[in-house]
Formats: sequence, structure tokens, C-alpha cells
Amino acid sequence: MFLEEKAPGEVVQPHRERVPELDEASKLLLKAADVLEKCGLAKWTTYDEQGRMCVSGAMLRAAGIAPLRDKGSGLNYYWHNAGSLAIEADTRLGKSLNGEPPTWNNQPERTVGEVVVKLRAVALGG
Repeated sequence: MFLEEKAPGEVVQPHRERVPELDEASKLLLKAADVLEKCGLAKWTTYDEQGRMCVSGAMLRAAGIAPLRDKGSGLNYYWHNAGSLAIEADTRLGKSLNGEPPTWNNQPERTVGEVVVKLRAVALGG
């Protein structure tokens, strides 16, 4: 056991890990993770009949854009109107994947848990 010397009346503060301040793109990634946790993961469409979303759909929703079911054809329209914040979040995720987020999302073995963990890791700098 370790004992610390302290002056009378001095309070020893517990060690707390410093929480990094997050930029807006990181906050959007965290919000997208929350969206996916709530609604589930869709593949090959931004939004499906059960209310699930793909990773791109979740980032768009987190940016305040309501993605519609597009059967893979309308994402460019949404991203064109998404604004720089959503594009920055998507770019950051893509760099961490060394590829395109939709391609990664649509892999047959991909789970919602994996996507949520990845979004949070990228948001926190991992």
C-alpha cells in the first residue's frame, strides 16, 4: 500500500483521466453511434422498412438530415446537402477504415456493435 505525505487539512484529489475536448465532427460521430444503437444497422440502403440505418444514414441523421430509403441511389444527393461537418465526420471515419464507410458497413459479417464501437473510437481519436 502506498501512503502519501500531506499537510494537515490538505485533501488528496483522486487521479482523474483528462477527458479530451471534442470538436463538432467528433460529437457528430458520437451522436451517429447513439442513433445506430437505438435503431439498428441497415445494409445496402441508408434507411430500411424496420427503421434501421447504415453508418452513412446515421451520420446524416446526426447532422439533422432525415435520410430516406434510397435503395443505394440517392446518397450523393444527401451528402451534397449535408454540410461540411457531416462530410468531415465521414472523411475521418473513411480514413480510419482505409476505405469507404458504406463498403465497410455493407460487409455481411458487420454488426451494429462493431459500427458503434468504431464510430466512438474515431470520435475519441482512435
